Amino acid sequence: MTVFTIALAQLRVIPKDRKANLQRILATMEDAKRRGADFVLFPEMALTGFYIADSIEKLAEPLSGLHIGSIREQAKRLQIHVFLGVAEKYEDGYYNTAVYIDKEGEIKGVSRKVHLYDQEKEYLRHGSECPVFHTEYGTFGLLISYDMEFPEIPRILASQGAEVIFVLASNMVPFQHYQHVLLRARAMENHLFAALVNKVGLEKDILFFGESEVIGPDGRCYYLAGHDEELGIVTLDLSEISRIKKEYPFHYLEGRQKDVYKANRLV
Repeated sequence: MTVFTIALAQLRVIPKDRKANLQRILATMEDAKRRGADFVLFPEMALTGFYIADSIEKLAEPLSGLHIGSIREQAKRLQIHVFLGVAEKYEDGYYNTAVYIDKEGEIKGVSRKVHLYDQEKEYLRHGSECPVFHTEYGTFGLLISYDMEFPEIPRILASQGAEVIFVLASNMVPFQHYQHVLLRARAMENHLFAALVNKVGLEKDILFFGESEVIGPDGRCYYLAGHDEELGIVTLDLSEISRIKKEYPFHYLEGRQKDVYKANRLV
């Protein structure tokens, strides 16, 4: 199936209040299903907020935890797929994690943030894997916020067959132009769709600007949100990828000169 509908849940996140954020996530899943979505995307650290360095031991939970369990139950009840950003306790460390929960409530994939931003390096560990997820709708990759600003991870996902890259973000003022330019670049240079959901509102004195968006393989904007809460509903047709590849003479993946890169020690 190449046509499906996604919901981008551009929400405020109440810092350090997992109970309130959980209830908002569950209600938003209901709304997304009612509006015909097959998938719903939530922002980075949607359960806890982003600035939690002083509370990570209390707020992080394993993927088998109570709050994630409630979201899994809701996904199964509603028959909707979920991409969720969480603070994860894994083995002997803490991670900024994106988890893919399918419509049966099963955890089908995990992506841990590779490029840690600012103070995250002080209390989180970085991920080291770049998985893609094969679904009945297509092959997907997951990025978390700052990971999107480096070309290497999206290119790895594209080389593994990703047709859509979903980005769970906490992007703040004044970096709106970074989000817009880089998301378009990642979509165009890899011949895929890129869908980003950002949060809105304040945490401490940091303002998150929203402007969640969906970009096609040719750089065309399918959807752009404003600066307040909203649930964007977008239908994607993955057959557009092959059409655009045929129509335009830009063969970025096939045209790579890997021998030159290797000779110049591009690591």
